[in-house]
Amino acid sequence: MIIHEEKVKQKMERINEVRELKRIGLSNIEISRRTGLDRKQLEDILMKTLIRFMLPMAKRNGKLTPYIKTIDEYLERGMMGSYIVEKIHEMGYDGSSSTVRHYMTDWKKRRKKNITIEVEKMGQKQK
Repeated sequence: MIIHEEKVKQKMERINEVRELKRIGLSNIEISRRTGLDRKQLEDILMKTLIRFMLPMAKRNGKLTPYIKTIDEYLERGMMGSYIVEKIHEMGYDGSSSTVRHYMTDWKKRRKKNITIEVEKMGQKQK
């Protein structure tokens, strides 16, 4: 396990090095000389970087998507998770209850974070 983690770390360091060298304007030939990567490896890293930053992944609609608004409303009202799962199953949701629980956990974390930010802003205004 440690060997795998070390290899992943080394690979990420190499990818970041290539990205940085390209960012500062070096040619592919010069980057290849400095890193020891062949042309194909270098092009692969740069293409993946381009795709990653230029073409963001589209959000895919999942089984839960049609029920998000309803779940949000129930959570705002303070309803329990088990009740929410039961209600959306009655509405036709056929996904797992763990997916709903994960969504609710994330929702609560986002809400807590937003409340914390609002309280901090209020504190700054009073000063």
